[in-house]
Amino acid sequence: MRGGWRWRGSCARWAFWKNGTGEDLYATLLRTGTPPPFLFITGQGRIDQAVRMIRSGAADYIAKPFDMGAFLERLATVIRPRGAEEAAGACGITPAAREVDRQVAAAAGHDAPVLILGAAGLGKARLAALIHERSDRRAAPLMRLEAAEAGSGTALAAGMAATREGTLLVVGIERLPPPAQDALMAGLRGAGFRLIATGAMDLSRDDLPGFRADLIAALRAHTIVVPPLAERPADALWLALRVFREANRRRDRPLAGLSAAAEAAIRAHPWLGAPGAAPLPPAIPAARGAGRLRAAP
Repeated sequence: MRGGWRWRGSCARWAFWKNGTGEDLYATLLRTGTPPPFLFITGQGRIDQAVRMIRSGAADYIAKPFDMGAFLERLATVIRPRGAEEAAGACGITPAAREVDRQVAAAAGHDAPVLILGAAGLGKARLAALIHERSDRRAAPLMRLEAAEAGSGTALAAGMAATREGTLLVVGIERLPPPAQDALMAGLRGAGFRLIATGAMDLSRDDLPGFRADLIAALRAHTIVVPPLAERPADALWLALRVFREANRRRDRPLAGLSAAAEAAIRAHPWLGAPGAAPLPPAIPAARGAGRLRAAP
């Protein structure tokens, strides 16, 4: 590695091995140059280790035992030219989040309508966009429509026409008025677009007054449920780091990262009372005011 070097491709590395750890190797590569995308393999399965590795820049993390097909699919995702955050997963690092990632990948491989359910702030629209970007329709437009603004169906009809062979994303499908439901169902029967809808968890109920049974049946055939953070609190820090990085890109003087105090506060937050992730974005600037963010040198 002396005298400069360049990597091509990617590296899949065990987190623990006889000559040291994968983390040691990765840290050395970071000090001496720009390493390739790293996919860490470990039999330990510790969430704190996964957060630490991804925070340092690793592309992904997988725990043994794993299915070889799933491993190769994850490796293909790592080496694909896209942002590191997407490569590291769209939903989190816990097994529940990885299952959502698997379902997103599966949805990108078919053309049927998809219903994404979950609390506010969990990134349902982001998952819908990923499905579109990974599908055969990615060259066509992704049109977003807020269901509450659909009214009599005029805006919905315009959205369906503009979507053409692309994807129509209806956000908050439970708020879609009956006339717009009729227009959407009629459009689905003969249109060339794909429908993805997001909604609240109560759409999983069988009794939905004021909602067309055939429309909800078409959507429910392929449902992705994003678990609340109350069921996967380890993903809260991962999500906070992602929110921080996105906010940091807009700063004239970037910050170095979250401090230990900020990370401790996120871990200690009572997520049992906050099913979604909506409290996280305003918490990032609040942490800065409390001296919990580190300024870049």
